[in-house]
Amino acid sequence: MTKSKTSSSKQTEHHESIRRSLRSKTVPQLFLHQTQQAIAASRRQEMSDNENDELDSDTESDSDHSSSSDSEPAPSNKRKQQQQQQQQQKKKQIRGRKPMVAKVALSTASQLLSQIAEEEDQGTSLYSRVTNQNVDVDDIVSLWVAQYGAQQEEALRELVNFIIRSCGCMMEVTADAFKGEEIAVNAMQELQAELVKLPNHDYPISSKSKGFKVLKENLLEFFQTLIDQSQHEIIYDGTLIETLQNWLTTMSSSVYRPFRHTATLIAFKITSALSAIAEKVSDEFNIASRQLKTETRKADRAKNATKLKQLRQRADRLEKRRKHLEEYLHDFFESVFVHRSRDVESVIRNEALKELCVWMQLCPSYFVDNKYLRYFGWALNDLQASVRIEALKSIAKLYKIEENVSKLHSFIGRFKARIEEMALYDVDKSVSVQAIGLCSDLHIHNYELLGDQEQNQLADLILTLNGRVRKSVAPFVKHFIKNSLVEPAVAQINASSHPMAIDASHEGGRRGRAQKAPAQPITVNKTWVTFKCLAAFFLDHSERLRQETEARDKKEEPSDDIFCGFYSCLFLAVGTLWEHIPELRDYKSMSDYLCHDHSSAQQSKGTSTTTAVAIEDCYRLTYEEETVLLSIFLNCIGIGIKNGFEKSQIKEKKKENEDEFLEEVRNEVSRHLVHVLPTLFIMYSDSYPRMNLLTSIPPLMNMSVYVELRMTKEYEELLHHLVKVFLGTTEEELLGRCRNVFSYISEATYLDDINKVVLADLQEKVVGQVRDACRGKDLDTAKLDEEDIHAITVSMLRLDKLSEFLDVSDALDETKDLDIDVFGLVGLIAERSVYSYIKEKKMYLSSMAILFRYVAWQAEIIMGDPLLEGPGKKAAEKLSKRSDTVQQKFYDIVISNGTIPLFEVQCVAFGTLVDIYWLFSSELFTFESNVDKLAELFFECTPNSQVQCIKFIKHEILSRKSVMKTIRETEQTEESLAEDDAYKRNFVLLMTRFVRGLLHQIFASVYGAVLTRHYGLLGPEIDELIKTLIDVTATHILDPQSVNLVIMHHLKGIQRSFELALDEPHSLPSIDNPMKLARLQRDAMSVTDDKTTLKSVPPQALCDGLHLKGIDYALKKIVEYKEADNEPAMVHFIRFFKILSVFGKLLTRNSDIAKVLKHLEDGIQSHGLADYVGEKNWDAYNGYVKMLGDMLKKNGFRYDSSKLTEVATPRNDTTMQDDIDEEEDALLASTLGAKRTIGQLQGMDIDAVATTSKKRH
Repeated sequence: MTKSKTSSSKQTEHHESIRRSLRSKTVPQLFLHQTQQAIAASRRQEMSDNENDELDSDTESDSDHSSSSDSEPAPSNKRKQQQQQQQQQKKKQIRGRKPMVAKVALSTASQLLSQIAEEEDQGTSLYSRVTNQNVDVDDIVSLWVAQYGAQQEEALRELVNFIIRSCGCMMEVTADAFKGEEIAVNAMQELQAELVKLPNHDYPISSKSKGFKVLKENLLEFFQTLIDQSQHEIIYDGTLIETLQNWLTTMSSSVYRPFRHTATLIAFKITSALSAIAEKVSDEFNIASRQLKTETRKADRAKNATKLKQLRQRADRLEKRRKHLEEYLHDFFESVFVHRSRDVESVIRNEALKELCVWMQLCPSYFVDNKYLRYFGWALNDLQASVRIEALKSIAKLYKIEENVSKLHSFIGRFKARIEEMALYDVDKSVSVQAIGLCSDLHIHNYELLGDQEQNQLADLILTLNGRVRKSVAPFVKHFIKNSLVEPAVAQINASSHPMAIDASHEGGRRGRAQKAPAQPITVNKTWVTFKCLAAFFLDHSERLRQETEARDKKEEPSDDIFCGFYSCLFLAVGTLWEHIPELRDYKSMSDYLCHDHSSAQQSKGTSTTTAVAIEDCYRLTYEEETVLLSIFLNCIGIGIKNGFEKSQIKEKKKENEDEFLEEVRNEVSRHLVHVLPTLFIMYSDSYPRMNLLTSIPPLMNMSVYVELRMTKEYEELLHHLVKVFLGTTEEELLGRCRNVFSYISEATYLDDINKVVLADLQEKVVGQVRDACRGKDLDTAKLDEEDIHAITVSMLRLDKLSEFLDVSDALDETKDLDIDVFGLVGLIAERSVYSYIKEKKMYLSSMAILFRYVAWQAEIIMGDPLLEGPGKKAAEKLSKRSDTVQQKFYDIVISNGTIPLFEVQCVAFGTLVDIYWLFSSELFTFESNVDKLAELFFECTPNSQVQCIKFIKHEILSRKSVMKTIRETEQTEESLAEDDAYKRNFVLLMTRFVRGLLHQIFASVYGAVLTRHYGLLGPEIDELIKTLIDVTATHILDPQSVNLVIMHHLKGIQRSFELALDEPHSLPSIDNPMKLARLQRDAMSVTDDKTTLKSVPPQALCDGLHLKGIDYALKKIVEYKEADNEPAMVHFIRFFKILSVFGKLLTRNSDIAKVLKHLEDGIQSHGLADYVGEKNWDAYNGYVKMLGDMLKKNGFRYDSSKLTEVATPRNDTTMQDDIDEEEDALLASTLGAKRTIGQLQGMDIDAVATTSKKRH
């Protein structure tokens, strides 16, 4: 036994000596003397800077010293170009091609390394077997373990070569070299010296190739399985783990990224496997120690010597293994993780943090310690957002393990300020989301991470517009409301409901001592308390939005409409908290709570006029809280009808029954609201913001429930409430909401009997208000006072909203007690718009909308009765009487001779005028109609009217350019910028209507150049309109009847744009905008051409209409400015040939190219410019000529620019003959012979040249 013990001790000492001898040589400093010393030196400074940013001051000195070798040389510009070229080549590789690896050829003979030939690898190597997709990794590991037992050295060499090969390197370590000392360092130095000369390339574990993906999965699984199968004996033999550590540490410190990244992942996977084994051995050792301690404590007689000896031996063996494993973990951590956690590549730093979290989960007894946790804290300051996110994720994972909470206390306390800062202020929203989630977890687990101020700041985020941030902060807000608001409120109510009552009764008439008796406790309605706290929470945390709204509206005191600023945010917040706070889904309790009277003033007087029941003080809402809760109630109703009120309902219902299910939910909600709405309307009838919310509820309901429940009386009562609101309010938004309700209920045909009566009464009252407001007023010329303006504006606004869903033409035609009908009154108000009274602007806009809807309603009636046999006949008579009048009123506003109406009014009038022209020139009123009455109503925009409208458009474009110039040259105030924003919106609206008029052919298409010439000068919104106009116009280029017109419009637009450039205050104006416009037109024509199977764009039109006319234009301008001795302008128009070069590729026929060259020659000669074309200023012209000549050469002809009389000469290059269209080539050869002049070529019958669809290769 003693001998065995001594032998075991010697063996252990031998193993330890082996580990010590190897460990001293596995430090990164050994790489400092490699051939790439200059590169490493330059990167050391960069890595040192990164360390200063990422690490705390207590970083260990040895880790800092070793960081110099952990970086990778930054690629030069040349290397970046090579890398881009290599990536482009890889994209062109055929699918399924075998993944490529780095080909290395050693510059000198090597005793350490040898090249691997792919043909030599017949699937027998470890690499080839692991890369097989269907391989069983367990079998491969078992075979290798067996080989390791038989031939240890050869098995280790194969394992090392497998790692090198997995890095994408076709090299291996020779058998002789593997026996030498410092083989890892020497071999890696030699191999790395050759590899760093190559451009950066894709390597297996980073490649997206399917084959490499299999390799990465199998590679990591291989080493995981290897450690698992070797956990009992082999890993303790002093050779396997030490050899792996030696090579992996050396490779992971390489400046060559494929080595560094691959070796790092393998080392991390081995560490993970060892961590699991270490935790298992530690648990077994603890159990064995307890058993040994228990056996030792027994009395001497009860002790079992054999069992005690076995337990002692087992405990000793497990303790040694535990120490070995802890040393392995320490060595891998210090030699690999410490350096890779600061790697220059963020992906490697990410892997390091991810694996450290895994180790802490697998072996918490060793790794869950501040010594290791601090690396997560340092990573919170990493420059890369992905690394910060990984650190936060890891901390959150660890915190969710109950056993780790106490161990993390010190760590969280140290870094909580940074976590809080990331949650509130990090520039990357993804990082903020993770930090908020961590803060929420810590707060929910009662960890005091945030103070009161920080908690409120974090809770503010529930009102943000970012959905991810809201979702991440929702659990925290739920916990915050519950712990900070609801529970204290419930406790306060309970405390206030337990006063000591005084019992003053006495016995026998004698005055006795007062007896204290506890009062009966009341039952707290926790749901109501939650509603109150929710309203208070949103009200308090909307302070920032309230202040912004007040600043925008410039209101000194808060008012009701300050809530409008955060209603949209409130809706999003309620939707986010919907699944977290169950009280939000209890709409019945919420409506019941709202139906109580929360008005303390009315309750104190006892004179409440509503039917609502009074409420206890502890539940009473303030005015602001009640408004917020009403908004929450509205949002909950909308969300519940859309998604269902219970989470389980949506998940359990079948998809095919989803619509049916949601319809039943809507019906159920509607049945409840039928009873609630009357009370709410009565309670809030005097509050504009609340009525604004209430009027949003009816469109959510199913009105059929009124019939189902036989509650038509209640429905009629609801309509009367809405009518009262509509006739009483002056707020445009509330009128719009009432309009929506009336429009919705008018579609309920099953309630027509009630609807028609109520709506007819409403129409009569609204029209009556217009009459009363206009009665006795001289609307033609008189200036109205503020009271009259207000009365007319409100009445016109109500009539405007009513006409949106109801035909009020009959009421407008009535005169009653006035000499003029209401239509005439509306027309007079519209005519007043030419006087530009700013206070009357809303009045003008409403009157114009009413006039247009008058004719639009009649047109809709005619569409339903085109033969005029029913109501269509009466509608046609109305249009016959009114259409010309309406058109003329809008025309007068737009043209406005002698007056200047408000710009917004003119914009709306112009758009309406376009709509009128479109309506009355449509198919409904064409002369081909079978009904003569309709044909008489047809009219379109006359040429003279078009000219006047275009003058208006030109004037506004020039005004806009002037305003933009002023803004650029002068400093603007916030007020002036706000005015420009409003002016800009109206201008964009005006140009949109103008483009619509062009596309619908209201205006002649030639007028498109009025706008296109300003491309790039009026802002991005107008540029988008121009692009749309060009794209749509280009679709007509395939029509032979329209092609010449389209090309003429394109050319006109470019010419005018080119001329506008002369207005710039430069010696040589920029032609960027004309060039962009030309490319836009060319691309539009090219796309149109590509949509057809045959190129049907008439080539003659492109040649004659674009190039020839463009040449004539350029030469004319050049001569004009040359004679005027204006050289800058002349040089400017020489550059017009750059514009023509943009369209050069559209010339597809050789005859057209030759025709252009001949025309150009004749033009130069006739204008006497031949002596000047060689000057520097004529580069644009020469470039145009060269481009055309190159196009001829490509098609098999040569153009000699020095001999303009002999241009097209067939080349002898027979390889080009296949590229020429056969029929065209034959025609050219038969006409020209050996040589052919441009004059001869021009005389060809161009249309007779046949083209084929032969593809060019």
